[in-house]
Amino acid sequence: LGTFDRVWGDSILVKAVILLIGGFCWGFGSRMAKGCTSGNSISGISRGSIASIVATICFLISGSIVIHLLEYIR
Repeated sequence: LGTFDRVWGDSILVKAVILLIGGFCWGFGSRMAKGCTSGNSISGISRGSIASIVATICFLISGSIVIHLLEYIR
C-alpha cells in the first residue's frame, strides 16, 4: 500500500486510466465468472466444487505473482 503514486507517477490522467482499466478488468472477470472471486471461493469450496478449488488456487497464485512483480518494479 502507498506505492501507487511511486509506480504510476503524479499524472492524474495516467492514474485515472490505470484505475479505469483495472476496474474494467475486475468487472469483466467477475461477470465472466458469474460472481466475484471471494464469493466463488467461499461458496464453491464449501460445496466441494473442484472448479472453485482450482479457481481459488489460480487466484492465489496470480495474486502472489502480481505482488512479486510490484515489488520488483519498486
